[in-house]
Amino acid sequence: MKIIAHRANINGPSSKNENQKSSIRNCIDFGYDVEIDIRLIGGKLYLGHDKPEVIITKDKLTSIKNKAWIHCKNLKAFSFFKHIDEDFNYFWHE
Repeated sequence: MKIIAHRANINGPSSKNENQKSSIRNCIDFGYDVEIDIRLIGGKLYLGHDKPEVIITKDKLTSIKNKAWIHCKNLKAFSFFKHIDEDFNYFWHE
C-alpha cells in the first residue's frame, strides 16, 4: 500500500507548506509518496496549487520521480511529461 501526501501535506491542509520543496523532502524522508502540483510556464516548471509559486528543475523532479505523483495544472506541463523519455507518474484533469 502507498500512502500519498496530498500537496506534500502530512498533517492536514497547510497552504503555507504545501507544494514547498522542504515539505516534499520531509514527506519522502518519512516514507510517503507525494502528490505535487506542477505548471510549465515560459519553459520553467513551477510548484503551486492555485498559481505558480516555486521554480523546480526537471533534475530535481527526476531525483524524486519514484515517489512523486505529478498533477499537471496546465496542458503545457502535461505535454512536457508526455514527451520526455522518463517514467514520471503524472496526470491532468479539468
